[in-house]
Amino acid sequence: MKTKISSFLPLIFSLGIIFMVNFRPAFAVPPEGRRFTPYFNMTMAQGGYLPSKGDFFTGANINANVGLLAKIAEKHSLFSLYDLGFNGEGFRFPDTQEFASKDLSHNFNFEYRWQVLESLRLRPAVAYGINYTQTAAGEIWGQGLYDSKTIGGQFSSVIKMQLY
Repeated sequence: MKTKISSFLPLIFSLGIIFMVNFRPAFAVPPEGRRFTPYFNMTMAQGGYLPSKGDFFTGANINANVGLLAKIAEKHSLFSLYDLGFNGEGFRFPDTQEFASKDLSHNFNFEYRWQVLESLRLRPAVAYGINYTQTAAGEIWGQGLYDSKTIGGQFSSVIKMQLY
């Protein structure tokens, strides 16, 4: 004789299991009066699908940011940021023959901040990124078909305006 719980087990396993860990002590302190302002942010998500019939699947997403804002003079600051990202399969048994694609990225940003006037700030920046993608089981990190390197720049201005 089946119990009430055992009759729901196939439904529970077919829906899958998803959990998320979010470690975010994003402690960027306002830069006024501080010489150095650190920044850190990290998120991790892990998902799993456990059907009553068929294949087991897991996926992971990790993103970590580390940065520093340094005030080098009264009206001049430098901001640097490193971003690490991973998307791909999560927990796996070592004896499985299946392969799922994975992405690993490293991004670096460097920004100069110049307070020209009380109401005007100029912010030129450069960025460099490396993205590694594995799309086959024998592919080596850094030698993949879809690996890429990017370099870019930006120029932004911040204008403070009072409406009233």
